[in-house]
Amino acid sequence: MATDPIPRTHHSASFLLPDGRVMTVGDDPGNGTFDMHVSIYTPPYLYHGARPQITGVANTVWSYGSSQHITVDAPIVRAELIRPAAVPHSSEPNQRFVDLPMTVHTDGSIDLNVTSSPNLAPPGYYMLYVVNAAGVPSVASWVRLM
Repeated sequence: MATDPIPRTHHSASFLLPDGRVMTVGDDPGNGTFDMHVSIYTPPYLYHGARPQITGVANTVWSYGSSQHITVDAPIVRAELIRPAAVPHSSEPNQRFVDLPMTVHTDGSIDLNVTSSPNLAPPGYYMLYVVNAAGVPSVASWVRLM
């Protein structure tokens, strides 16, 4: 895979973007400067065929333990919530990846089972992704867990 052309040391961070790419920022080389370049990395799996699309989210405010209805434009094998990053340094202790058990209906619509544990997924905004059998994710839809 490609190497970031900018050295990323102390005070650097990487963020998952809603479109599945990764943004990398920052560098503090210890000489009183700070690199302001932004790098965008496209993971190879984004080139493995067509991306599924979330075509509808019945409700964008989700309650713990609820079932949420979505529609997609192609078959998917999993759905997940990923909490957006808010990185103060080089690590994000609040980052979350939450798998959503799902039920696929004969019409292609999907019910997602939301965790009942705020310890697993603290309240707040999440990116909802669906993933096809080739491992290609959709562009995220934003939902709020309360």
